[in-house]
Amino acid sequence: RNLARMRKIYGDDQYNFVPTAYLLPSEIRTLESELERGKKTTFIIKPVASSCGKGIHLVNSISSLHAYVFREKGSHATNTADATADGSKPEGSDEHVTPVKKKDSAATGNTTTACSKYIAQRYIHNPLLINGFKFDLRLYVACTGFDPMRLYLFNEGLVRFCTEPYPGGDKQLSNIFMHLTNYSLNKNNDKFVSPDAAGKSGKDDDDDEEEADATDDLSNGSGGSKWTLSALKRHLQNKGVEWTGIANQIHDILIKTMISIEGECLRQLQEHTKHRNSCFELFGVDVMLDANYKVWLIEVNIMPSLSCTSLLDKTVKYTLIKDLLTLAGPVPFHRKALHELATTSATAASSSSSPQSLTHSNPSNSHSTPGRASSVHSSLSHSPSVSKGSMHGSSSHGHPARGAHNTPHGHAQPNSVQSALKVNPTADTSMFLRALPPEARQVIMEVEDEYQRRGNFVRIFPTAKTHQKYSKYFEGTRNYNALISRWEKEKKKVETMATAPPEPPVTTTTTTTTATKLTQPQAHSARHHKPTTPRALHQAPPHRPQPSPRKARAHSAYAHHTPSFHTLQRAPNTFLHT
Repeated sequence: RNLARMRKIYGDDQYNFVPTAYLLPSEIRTLESELERGKKTTFIIKPVASSCGKGIHLVNSISSLHAYVFREKGSHATNTADATADGSKPEGSDEHVTPVKKKDSAATGNTTTACSKYIAQRYIHNPLLINGFKFDLRLYVACTGFDPMRLYLFNEGLVRFCTEPYPGGDKQLSNIFMHLTNYSLNKNNDKFVSPDAAGKSGKDDDDDEEEADATDDLSNGSGGSKWTLSALKRHLQNKGVEWTGIANQIHDILIKTMISIEGECLRQLQEHTKHRNSCFELFGVDVMLDANYKVWLIEVNIMPSLSCTSLLDKTVKYTLIKDLLTLAGPVPFHRKALHELATTSATAASSSSSPQSLTHSNPSNSHSTPGRASSVHSSLSHSPSVSKGSMHGSSSHGHPARGAHNTPHGHAQPNSVQSALKVNPTADTSMFLRALPPEARQVIMEVEDEYQRRGNFVRIFPTAKTHQKYSKYFEGTRNYNALISRWEKEKKKVETMATAPPEPPVTTTTTTTTATKLTQPQAHSARHHKPTTPRALHQAPPHRPQPSPRKARAHSAYAHHTPSFHTLQRAPNTFLHT
């Protein structure tokens, strides 16, 4: 529904990565018209809020659609996901479905029944095949907040294969092992090859080199009915396919998909949580490549499976879980310390409104994340710029807030942030930082601290370029998204200055008369020094070595322009102090 709304607003050319979909049974008439018009049009129908391939059906006619969506009371519809390889139903697979009476959409007046809600998605007929098998990709995306919105893509994923060769989009629709890539279904097929077994066979088979290559070693993540994302990259690159274009499509899909729910999520967070960093989420995103290497979004799972049934799963998911918790940075919940901190803050606020009252108000009660508390945490805890209630807060339901410094939803005035963003990009970085209000600087500290904990995650939004590209898709102005994007640009600017080649030294071949008065030692040296050739004028005395121009320039750039935590802490009163 959210993606359909975005497509309606911005056009099919901007949201053309989702196959046409319909919500059933409310949009069944539209789907019926689609099936009547299109020849050999197949739709995959999935129950809403289901998982593991349960209840999935493939339909290519109105009759097969009605047989699935509308059921006679007391009857049982054939579930494609419960079918065997030959299309028959296994014993014991029938489940009694308690139907809910509903009027038939056709103008017959017959009373039929609808068991639930479904989504019908146009079937991709030309998927990219590897060795004749269809596959999809499971990607892991972490969203650590919506104000600003931060999206991280895990650099590893899973590639899940069907266990029967793909026959075509309109053939043998009852055979799930040809059309559905769900691991929970294909593992029940006799032809399923475990990644562990594939790795062993690849090591033991010395006679057939081609077969050994097809069942690559487990450490390479390929072979069997499940690969790693890295193995797929290597496979495509060996065939001359450039992965960068595919990765750009994936990033575009993920960002636009998350923007479609950003507005509602932000409203819910502001209503039900006290701090913007109180929640995080891991999404399992399924995408598929077609024969033209176009990436299609299949579905987004809010509860991706983290079970490990093979060494390959452990290799991917153990690291995923470790890096996810490190990225989220949860703070231990100490009810007594939190109560004392709240009491101290309230007392300090009522007794004095000066920043110093917050700076030195019982700092011993401030608790940080063990093993992960950086100097940023301590500097914020005792900084005059930290607003009341922004340190180590909890949600409105008493849950511990994430991060060592969580700012409430009351933010800096938009005009103050916008005025800072209007600072000339070519100006010195310190000018941009001085123009920021304290709350905005704290947001930068939070996001930068989180970024340093990213591990194997890659932040895809916001970056120096993505905000400008995708800002038009948000419901309104998002100043903090723009703030982080500008911060990334400032960092790149300083890095460029530090790595730029030094300018050539200015030399001259003529002597000029100077009016500078020489000191007594200088005058004595000038009287007794022999005339030199023009070339000798440009050579430094051997006993007075000059520093390298590159080192001098780099030191100057880092000492005066680096927009780091130390810059924020060393600056005058307008900045944070250690």
